[in-house]
Amino acid sequence: MSDAPEVPSAVPQDETILPNDEIYTEKCKALVADDAKEFGWHFKNSLLTRSDKWGLVWRIDVQRANAPHLTRLAIWRAHHDDDGYGLAYFSSVTEPLPAAS
Repeated sequence: MSDAPEVPSAVPQDETILPNDEIYTEKCKALVADDAKEFGWHFKNSLLTRSDKWGLVWRIDVQRANAPHLTRLAIWRAHHDDDGYGLAYFSSVTEPLPAAS
């Protein structure tokens, strides 16, 4: 049994893809603004989904200048928790999120 916390996966699984929600994604960006500045992240493609288990999940690929790989962030807010957000980092992502259409 793993002691690692349970988090949404790096790739959506059994989730509904939603159109971008600027208010929600701006809140998510604000949660990682200090890290983005500290690590020199450049925001790349993002995807918003709804999960029965996780609620709204915003995934975004970030990349440091001159870095050969992407890091993916997953930020979520459960249905029942208006103030609490969760955050997971996935390093060395091999397939980028699809570009918004």
